[in-house]
Amino acid sequence: MQKLTSNLELKRALFPGLRAGLPGRKAPAASVAIEYCVPGNYQRLAVSLAEAIEAELGETAQLLPSRDGVFEVSVHGRVVFSKRACSRFPDHEEIFYHLRKR
Repeated sequence: MQKLTSNLELKRALFPGLRAGLPGRKAPAASVAIEYCVPGNYQRLAVSLAEAIEAELGETAQLLPSRDGVFEVSVHGRVVFSKRACSRFPDHEEIFYHLRKR
């Protein structure tokens, strides 16, 4: 019977950028992403939240323009706040809570 072995160490040596994910897939630029609706004029709110995150925690948030009334905040790819689900905009403190919790 043939023993199956993994060449994981060899693959890691050959492709150092493939730690987690698929080949050619890039890691997110920032751990915090704020997706906001451009037609709804939510950019001001998104920029304000991004500046508050930078001032409070020293972390840069990636701003993602969108549409259809979207205002979502994601931390490491996980949505922690959605305006569509809550029918309101987030309080800065609740976003800080999720960032400190991780």
